[in-house]
Amino acid sequence: MDLSTTPVPPPCRAVALLIDGENIPAALAPAALTAARRLGPVATARVYGDARLLAGWHEVPGVRIVHAHSGKNVTDMLLTVEAMDLSHSGVIDGFALATQDRDFAPLAQSLRSRGIPVLALTGAQTPRTFTESCTASQSLLPSKPAPKPAPIPAPDPLEHAALALLRGGALHPKDFAQALKDKGHSIPAPFAKWRSWAKSTFPALKITGEGTDCRMSLPRP
Repeated sequence: MDLSTTPVPPPCRAVALLIDGENIPAALAPAALTAARRLGPVATARVYGDARLLAGWHEVPGVRIVHAHSGKNVTDMLLTVEAMDLSHSGVIDGFALATQDRDFAPLAQSLRSRGIPVLALTGAQTPRTFTESCTASQSLLPSKPAPKPAPIPAPDPLEHAALALLRGGALHPKDFAQALKDKGHSIPAPFAKWRSWAKSTFPALKITGEGTDCRMSLPRP
């Protein structure tokens, strides 16, 4: 659960957690209860919707199902009416509303206009219209793990040895070849000479002179 969301107000004496069961699945119930406690002790926890369709919510302890008959906006109206009743009870002084429905924005605004803090508990598609109408918000979805950094490949032993030689000072190609042979390295295919391999492998390779005066080197980092 994402805990790095907007800050919540000071703790309340009693909080009502009201869940829109039409778009908040029962799998998020533990996250909703935990998040609601950021406001204060949860005095009542209710989930609204057609009880016949609230799969999973029947098995969630501590959350009461409030049955809403089928029909357009019946769940929204029932939740809103009960929220207003609770707000006038003199007991509840904070609300946590779990929904992904923008239609609850007016409810949040009405509660806040009376000084009652409202915590928005959001899902993947909760509109900003609703969250911005609340005092604070928190996602109920699991936090995404930080991507693992790509592993740093181990340095190629041959290239590592060649770099050390070429950065250590100018070398004649024969001395360069012999030093690598002494370290147990062979010329990689399809190259016939160490000098050709070095030119292909290190674009910054500097070659000066010819014959016995030829020298190879790399600038130091």
